[in-house]
Amino acid sequence: MMVHTLELADTAQLGLAFEELLAHEYVRDCAIELDSLCIRFVAPEDRAGKLIERIATHGGLRTAAREWVETEGFLSGGAVRRGKEW
Repeated sequence: MMVHTLELADTAQLGLAFEELLAHEYVRDCAIELDSLCIRFVAPEDRAGKLIERIATHGGLRTAAREWVETEGFLSGGAVRRGKEW
């Protein structure tokens, strides 16, 4: 899965970005790190890029990064497999 990390300038911008992320049904597993003013979320790359651009227009976006993280899931037979979610 693709994990996107946004670092914002202050708590007001962090709150606005979080509200923007919550408004979209394709954003999953959104987490806020108050001490570092970061938001991490999971979303498809194409949609996340557009969303990050929209958040950047509000101002206060310091950095945006993405990282591919392998996931593990259970199949119906109980076997574990590693795979991509998107």
